[in-house]
Amino acid sequence: MTCRSSFIRSALMVINLFVWLGGTAILGVGAWIVSDLSDTEQEAPGQAYILGIGIAAVVLGVFVSLIGISGCCGACKENACCLKLFVALVSLLVLSELVIAVFSILMSSQIEEKVDEQMMQTVMAYNLHAEATKGLDRAQYGLQCCGSSGPSDYSENINITENMVPATCCKQPMDECTFIQDSETVYQTGCTERLVEYADEYLACIIAVSFVLLVCQILSLIFGCCLIRSVQDEEKV
Repeated sequence: MTCRSSFIRSALMVINLFVWLGGTAILGVGAWIVSDLSDTEQEAPGQAYILGIGIAAVVLGVFVSLIGISGCCGACKENACCLKLFVALVSLLVLSELVIAVFSILMSSQIEEKVDEQMMQTVMAYNLHAEATKGLDRAQYGLQCCGSSGPSDYSENINITENMVPATCCKQPMDECTFIQDSETVYQTGCTERLVEYADEYLACIIAVSFVLLVCQILSLIFGCCLIRSVQDEEKV
């Protein structure tokens, strides 16, 4: 084994160790999201959106971790076929991540509109359907918000006393309060905005780790191709 091959192999193993660690971190964040939301008996409006992020993170984390392990194994054995398979998988992963990133940017506003629409439908069903009532109460209490875009949304709900909002919109424990009261009494922020902020907190962790992983994956591609070339050259000698 030449010094160049030894250096490339060592570098590839170190990089893939970081890829494996990054994949494990994404898997952990995804599992945390899924576990956090699965513990609740009643689904809150928009919860499926955040749960989808968690499941996607789990799948991505498992795939990235397996690629990291396969990269280390391929580098140790210096097998050209294994290394080619590794390079192909990393290329597919990098391409998939770029497509998902572009799709997420383009669809972010549409997803927010969909969540807002679902949230507003739940506001209209408050005190009419038990599941909608329990789910929205849970969202309003947990996120400290009121309605879809604000407490005035309840003015359109005929199932609630005029000018009143649910008790979970009130900052202090009480049976109900009016939406025309000031911010000292009623939460003024809508649940759609709070839900998006809540999802962004999870996404920020995933994006930060994914960016570092993307750099490591690109380096893996470069060193992987170099090692394949080095192994093939040594086989010809």
